[in-house]
Amino acid sequence: WRAGRTLPLVNGDYTVVVRARGYYDRQAQVRVVNGLASLNLIMVPYAEPGGMRIVLSWAARPYDCDLWVANGLPPVGDVNFAVFWGQPNNPPSIDASLDGVQLDRDSQLGWGPETVTVRNTTAPTTLRVGVNVYGDGGAASNARCFTQPEQYDYTGCHFAGGELVEFFDTYGLVASSSYVGSQGDWWVVGLVEKLPDGSFSVGVSGAGVAQQSASCTNIVNPCPDI
Repeated sequence: WRAGRTLPLVNGDYTVVVRARGYYDRQAQVRVVNGLASLNLIMVPYAEPGGMRIVLSWAARPYDCDLWVANGLPPVGDVNFAVFWGQPNNPPSIDASLDGVQLDRDSQLGWGPETVTVRNTTAPTTLRVGVNVYGDGGAASNARCFTQPEQYDYTGCHFAGGELVEFFDTYGLVASSSYVGSQGDWWVVGLVEKLPDGSFSVGVSGAGVAQQSASCTNIVNPCPDI
């Protein structure tokens, strides 16, 4: 319906499709109760022809989740061999496989989205995608999450469950993975392979991913099952 118009609905479950020029169509389920419904949708701009857009979204908590993309073929030297909030564009002098991979948006107050774009100029490569819970202290005290809770003055610095990573190519949604646990602060989502013909293959079916174990130390040291 057009913005500003009222659409009366009786109580029940509905499928909502939202369209906007320059964005992928989005579809979601919504329940109307007593004439009211609430729906949050992330609108994702089209990826350029031959490119990919990786999108992280979540709920109000934790406040600060971060999307990471690293060289998918171990060994990886260190965090310099990755694209993340501290290095939104990886210098080709460090890792040429990340040339054309860039972080577009960093969100620190819940919900997201955070997005990484893989340009059509990126050479065939394998990329590892991960999510880190950086902080959950809010805007006034967004301290980094440490393994020892006594290092900061709040608790609960971990995944809340429902964190979602989606992969879009030129034609639409390729794959998605949602975190269903509520423990850990690192989640290695899976691998993206850019093939010699320019297409993309996304794998999010590793054993640790399926079990939602979030047992990886970080994205640099790969999970045994990825």
